[in-house]
Amino acid sequence: MEPLQILQVLVSTLEKLGVPSMLVGSFASSFHGFPRLTQDALLSKLHWYRQGGEVSENQWRDVIGILKIQAGRLDLAYLQKWAEELGISDLMLRARHEAGG
Repeated sequence: MEPLQILQVLVSTLEKLGVPSMLVGSFASSFHGFPRLTQDALLSKLHWYRQGGEVSENQWRDVIGILKIQAGRLDLAYLQKWAEELGISDLMLRARHEAGG
């Protein structure tokens, strides 16, 4: 389980039990800023994949994984706009197709 998944389970459990809690620091910013971070990470990985000659299986696998796991939660218009700006819109379309979306 990823750290943020563990955190989500912990926060959910505390809320169900009525235990007051507060999330601070880097976990708070990661937890509340996750969609933006996920989008910023997706674009970066596509950009690195292109810059690396499109041979890194790790980068491509990460991109596909993000698209599958975050399906329905990503701002596709934002991603497409920035993919075009970065010159990676073809990779974005290919990745979305491969991820099933």
